[in-house]
Amino acid sequence: MKTFNIKNYGSIGHFPNSKLGTGDHHIGAGHVRLLTERKRDAWDTVFVHEKYDGSNVGIIKWNNQILALTRSGRLAKDSRFKQHQLFALWVERRKVTFESMLQEGERVVGEWLAQAHGIRYKINTEPIVFFDYFSPKNKRWTQNNLLEKLDHYELNSPRLLHRGDAISTELLIPILNQKTPTIESVELPEGMVYRMERKDEVDFLAKWVRPDFCNGQYNIHTENDTPVWNVPIENLE
Repeated sequence: MKTFNIKNYGSIGHFPNSKLGTGDHHIGAGHVRLLTERKRDAWDTVFVHEKYDGSNVGIIKWNNQILALTRSGRLAKDSRFKQHQLFALWVERRKVTFESMLQEGERVVGEWLAQAHGIRYKINTEPIVFFDYFSPKNKRWTQNNLLEKLDHYELNSPRLLHRGDAISTELLIPILNQKTPTIESVELPEGMVYRMERKDEVDFLAKWVRPDFCNGQYNIHTENDTPVWNVPIENLE
């Protein structure tokens, strides 16, 4: 069942030196320069966060109901994959929180990390990181508004690597490799997500994935065949 006429989350373009996946695309040279070399002016702010490797999910208030979604916008509880069913249970147990947090038509989007895909994680917090918030008209919230909302409801946000001027991926890789203490990758972190904000609006995003990243090496791509879990699933069932 699809709940509305848009996907939960779209595709983010890659830097030229980023590892592409199936169906991925690069950003233009102009955007690369703005993010990594020189901003347009003082109205531009570049944010860079760690990129986490899990399953893209969302939570929406729709017809006054709290619904857990997969990336495509379908109901997580109806997914054939165990990881999505567990996410739906996780949301159901926190329904009161999301009823308070979300207005009608709003949704919060994150990475569900219960199951290992290309990276294993040692997780000492909830197995999810929220990185975007959308209005009923599908407009992306700014970082300040997003973090204020997440902090108020004590929800995880991505590790911030940089905020301010344009900066190259090469300069940030040593910081990235320090890893997130509460969601620590066993292997090197997957990559980084850049976000350009301008005059209190989100302008565009881009991502960098390390060239040696092995996409889906722990994910069997079948319904329930011995998946590798980052957390004990009995804690989620």
